[in-house]
Amino acid sequence: MRHRSKEPPPTQADIDRILREGATADDRVRFHQFLRRMQKAFFLDAGNKPHCAQVRLIEQYGNDGLVLFLGAGVSKGSGIPNWPDLTDALLLKSGVACDDLAAVKKALPFHITQFELAGRRLGNYRKLVEAIYEGLYERMECKSLVQEIPVPYEKQNVWPK
Repeated sequence: MRHRSKEPPPTQADIDRILREGATADDRVRFHQFLRRMQKAFFLDAGNKPHCAQVRLIEQYGNDGLVLFLGAGVSKGSGIPNWPDLTDALLLKSGVACDDLAAVKKALPFHITQFELAGRRLGNYRKLVEAIYEGLYERMECKSLVQEIPVPYEKQNVWPK
């Protein structure tokens, strides 16, 4: 059951000020439930002072955990290839000659069909997955860290926050 508050909502200017400077005594009276929600979401501490982004992430992680949803391009700076570069790498690993790459891509313009071709040429699913892994991570700057994933649950369980 949803509980509807009788308290008037804060204006955008109020919210911006509270997140920048913290809540005043007047805010604590006028926006009691709003401030409580902001504390539960780790925007404010128990004294209604704003948390910095790092503290918010740490608090959220400690309370509920985190899941990151990232879009295309986020990983490009770390050396992970985009789709065209990955399909090129897979096709080359599958034995398509560098000189034939443009013709293959023209004949099969969709990445999924290029993946299928690479998989057939590699011979089996395991070899395709290994080629994808190599294509994704061979130029990655933090490759050594990625190679440690997945970590067994027993080791994850003792990770510090």
